[in-house]
Amino acid sequence: SKQMTDDLWGVYNDIEKPLLPAVVEMEAGGCRIDKSAVEHAGVVLDKLYNEELLGLKQASYEEGCYIGDEFNPRSSKQSLEWINGLGANIKSTNANILLAITRDYPIVKYIVQLRHLYKLKTAYAAGLGKMGDRAYGSVNPSGTETGRFSYSGWKIKGTQWGINLQTIPKPKIWEEADSAESNLIRRCFIADNLRVFIELDYSQIELRVAAHISQDPVMIQVYLDGRDIHDEMEKLSRLIDYMPRSTDESRRRVAKIENFMIQYEPNDNTAVAILLRTCAQAEVYLTREEAYQIVQAKRKATMGLTTYYDKIKYEMQTRGYVETEYGRRLVMPWLSGRGRAIEYANIESWKNAINMPIQGTSADMIKLAISKLYSTFKDLPYRVRLIWTVHDSILLDVPDGKEQEVIDIAKPLMEGVFKLRVPIVVDTKIGKNLAEMH
Repeated sequence: SKQMTDDLWGVYNDIEKPLLPAVVEMEAGGCRIDKSAVEHAGVVLDKLYNEELLGLKQASYEEGCYIGDEFNPRSSKQSLEWINGLGANIKSTNANILLAITRDYPIVKYIVQLRHLYKLKTAYAAGLGKMGDRAYGSVNPSGTETGRFSYSGWKIKGTQWGINLQTIPKPKIWEEADSAESNLIRRCFIADNLRVFIELDYSQIELRVAAHISQDPVMIQVYLDGRDIHDEMEKLSRLIDYMPRSTDESRRRVAKIENFMIQYEPNDNTAVAILLRTCAQAEVYLTREEAYQIVQAKRKATMGLTTYYDKIKYEMQTRGYVETEYGRRLVMPWLSGRGRAIEYANIESWKNAINMPIQGTSADMIKLAISKLYSTFKDLPYRVRLIWTVHDSILLDVPDGKEQEVIDIAKPLMEGVFKLRVPIVVDTKIGKNLAEMH
């Protein structure tokens, strides 16, 4: 306690301590499961997996690279040997890497899809099948360095039980949202009888917090004017010039990647690599020169972020920690000395230190929102249940017919937990199951 400053005591007393009753309710209550939907998901995923495996065998035979009956697409070793045998030169079968090479080796997409289906089948359909009528997860309100929630299951006598509710799958980049296989799992999570789900989502909260903390004038003005940040990034980074043969949809995908994927990356070469890889996953293929030009245009458009990167480095060097707007700290000193190992460690620490005040402030905001919602809902004549929080959203279970009344209470409350230099916006979705709310 001697190391606790007034700011840190403030984080504990104002954010973490009041949160505990809500966390207890979320953990104890769990979420209702549709058992017939779980059984249906298992059967369909099994069928889809077998069909996809048959497709891979047929395609490999037609292309002269037959896999054989012993081939296991989930084996990293076997997959790596087979893919490199096609002519690729990769060192890992990480899904991001596999997606990035599918333009040159379309057959590799079978491997990605087979692993995706297998995970849905085993981790979710089979896992939910063990749980009976409700799904539960262990909630850790400070499970990450930034202060974000983390979830996990439990092991009982060596058997995994419970589920990481934060990883309930959403449609992948390559899937159509309405027909995605992940919806088979999302339909399994249902509201209680005569009740519905409401999802309250902080819209682009990390971008808004980044605009606030960095004081970048361009980002601030975009949000003050109510304009679309992705449209603006597309214009400011001149994507039409650097991607002259692109579609409107592909340019918007790249603008989103600029805003979300390279927001915390101060190194230009790494930012270029991230942009190339992530665009390829979204089936947008750039040359290295195009990616470099886009990164430079992004830097020029949001110079406040570059100033923020330098500010964070100075804080690491002079005081050895960074902190959120609420005073939550992460010790992150800049290492002295020379050598590649120290240089690499500092680059990685710098990236984490850039991320922490932004993501941590967003996490603090959602924690304050949960506490206020919990105490406010206790005064209502009907019960509103907090189900869980995933990153920037909160899921509620409310009586059917009370949706708008609850939204009218919750939305302004969440939007008013903290004053930023830009407006805070909460989006809402309503549904009987999670598949209706992707």
